[in-house]
Amino acid sequence: MLRITVRIVSKADGRPQLSGQPILTCIDVEDPRGPPRLVDGNLYHAEMQMPLWLSRFVRTIVICTLPLATSCSLRLADFNAISTRNVNLDQIDLDSVPGKRVVGTSTRFIFLFIPFGLPTLEEAVDDALDSGGGDLMTDTAVYSTGWWFLVGTTSIEVRGSVVDTKKARRGGS
Repeated sequence: MLRITVRIVSKADGRPQLSGQPILTCIDVEDPRGPPRLVDGNLYHAEMQMPLWLSRFVRTIVICTLPLATSCSLRLADFNAISTRNVNLDQIDLDSVPGKRVVGTSTRFIFLFIPFGLPTLEEAVDDALDSGGGDLMTDTAVYSTGWWFLVGTTSIEVRGSVVDTKKARRGGS
C-alpha cells in the first residue's frame, strides 16, 4: 500500500503555511516495498518476480480483455407448450409423451452499435424443433442473451422438451 503525504509550504522559507493561499504543494509518495532496483536494464521491486514493464503490459492486457468477458442474460418468458407448426392435440396426453431436452437459438451480429437484424422467437423455436425431431415444445423457457464490446451478438434462446405428437398419436414412444 502506498502512503501519500500532502504538505503545503511557502515558496520563500519552506516552512508549512497555515493561512492564506498556498504557494506550492508537495506530494510525497512512499512505497513500503522500497525504491525499485535496476537489474539487467529492468526495474524490479523487492517482492516482484517480473519487470515493471511486463507487469504493466499484463495489467493492460487484462483491462482490455475484461470487457470481452461481459454479457447479459434475461429470462423473458415461460410457456407450457409452444410450436411454430400445426399440431393436433386431440387424444394426446402430453404428460405421458416422452420428450427430449433441447436448446434452440436465433442470433444476430452487432458491429459498432449497428445490429445486423434482430433475433426472432420463431427462428429459435424452429431451431429447437428441428434439433429435437418433434413438432411441439413443452415446459419451455425463453431467454434473451447478448454481449457487446465494439462487436458482439444478441440472441434469443429457447430451452425445453421437444415431443413428436404425430408419433404419439400413432401409438409409438
